[in-house]
Amino acid sequence: NALHGRYGEDGCVQGLLDILGIPYTHSGLLASALAMHKPMAKKLFVAAGIPVARHEIKTQWDIISGNVMPIPYVIKPVNEGSSVGVHVIREGSNEPMFEESGWPFGDKVMVEEYIAGRELTVAVMGERALGVTEIATSRGFYDYDAKYKEGGSSHVIPADISDTLTE
Repeated sequence: NALHGRYGEDGCVQGLLDILGIPYTHSGLLASALAMHKPMAKKLFVAAGIPVARHEIKTQWDIISGNVMPIPYVIKPVNEGSSVGVHVIREGSNEPMFEESGWPFGDKVMVEEYIAGRELTVAVMGERALGVTEIATSRGFYDYDAKYKEGGSSHVIPADISDTLTE
């Protein structure tokens, strides 16, 4: 459970450890691989009755040509973690991420409808929810820098939400 991101959470290391017969904590190979691949994870969520944001898989060239959904929308790599490469495209955005090979995540790009809201997370142990945490940032959304740079975000525990929503 000490590895993070590509190779650490996508099933690669888990597969190697399985082959070598070395036990580990965290999810297994298949669960890790499915969770890291956003389109497949969303298919599983929908099958389980969990609502997800509408999305399409596009090429970076589709996005450059403007052949995507109405603004605002979110673009993200198909299989990265920790908000790596995630951008919110708003009216007047001038994001250079696709110019001069600036998008290192492959040709496929997930484009999602933008859903405004608060960042709430719940830790779960077994069948027990351990509480709701709100994660706030002044960066516009909880991106990679907000997660890992000092002062990028703050955590409110318990989140300031109603008892009904907490439940």
